[in-house]
Amino acid sequence: MVDFKKLRESKAKPTPINPREIFNTLPKPPGINDLYASQAEVLDAWFARRTETDVVVKLHTGGGKTMVALLMAQSVMNETGEPVLYLAPTNQLVSQVIAKSLEY
Repeated sequence: MVDFKKLRESKAKPTPINPREIFNTLPKPPGINDLYASQAEVLDAWFARRTETDVVVKLHTGGGKTMVALLMAQSVMNETGEPVLYLAPTNQLVSQVIAKSLEY
């Protein structure tokens, strides 16, 4: 006899904390299939040092810093269960981050 109660129980997968795993689980917006090699390298290096303070991330113009920062923020939220504060120095950059986060 089949126990249908066991079939209905949700088997919750653990929430990923590795930012590259987070990226792989998200639906991809048009034009984005994978991370740039530089983004993947930065995310791997950051993830290995994520418990350190004052870590600086450097990518070239157009290198996908917004996506990297959002993936890092989601990683921290998934790991700690706490909110993350994303700061930007100008209103234009705030608008850009909001638009990109909605797109992603």
